[in-house]
Amino acid sequence: MGTALLARGLALSQEDAISWTLTHPDEVAAVHRSHVEAGAELLLANTFGARAPTGEEARAAVHLARESGARWVAVALWPGLRETALGAAVRVSADCGADAIWLETAMSSAHAERALQIAREETSLPVAVSFAFAAFSGAPDLVASAPAQLARLADAGAAIVGINCGPWDAPSAPSLAALTREIASQMSVPFALKPDSGSCASPLWARLIASCVESGARLVGGCCATRAEHLRALNSALFAENPRA
Repeated sequence: MGTALLARGLALSQEDAISWTLTHPDEVAAVHRSHVEAGAELLLANTFGARAPTGEEARAAVHLARESGARWVAVALWPGLRETALGAAVRVSADCGADAIWLETAMSSAHAERALQIAREETSLPVAVSFAFAAFSGAPDLVASAPAQLARLADAGAAIVGINCGPWDAPSAPSLAALTREIASQMSVPFALKPDSGSCASPLWARLIASCVESGARLVGGCCATRAEHLRALNSALFAENPRA
C-alpha cells in the first residue's frame, strides 16, 4: 500500500500513508481495487505505520478495504507501537468489522510476543504475527533461528505466523524456499510469506513465491515495492497455470 501511495503522490515529508485514508480516500480505494482485480483475496487495511491509526482512520480504512470486494480484511499494525496505542487500535479495529488483526514487521521476539498478548486481550479476532526478515539478519543460521521464534508465537495463540519485508531476488530463491520448508514443517498454524518484490520482475518474483507455496507457505503476498502486476503474476503462477492449486 505504501509504495502504491508514494507512486500516486504521497509525500512522506508532509503526510504519512495512514493519513491518506481520510485525505485521499479515492486513491486508497483505487489501490485496494487494483489488488483485488489482480487476484488478492485478503487485504491489509491502510493502517500500518510508526503510529497507531485514530479510531476514525481505522474505521475508514476497514471500510475502504471492504468496499473493494476483498474476501477478507485485516487491520495491519506495527508490534513496536506503544502498548496503550496498540491496545486502543486493536479495540477499534475489532469494532469496525475487520476479520483479523495482522501484527507485521516485528523486529524482536519480545515485541512480537508482547504485541500478541495485548491483541489477544483486546479482541477475539484471529491475530497474525509476522517478523521482518531483518529480525533474523544477525542470527548465525537464519533457517535454524526462525522456526523456534515463530513456534513460540503459535504456542502463545497466534492464528497465523509469518515473515514479511526484505528483498529476495533470483540468487536468494533456493534459500527462501528452504526457509519456508523448514518453518512450515514445524508450525502448528499456517505460515505466511510476504517478502518485498525487491529487484525482481513480476514473473520471476511470482515463480519464486509460488515455489514457496510448494514448500509449505499457506498465505502469500508481497510487501514493499510490490505492485498489482506482481500480484497478478502470482495469481497466474498459482492458479491459471495450475488449475488444481
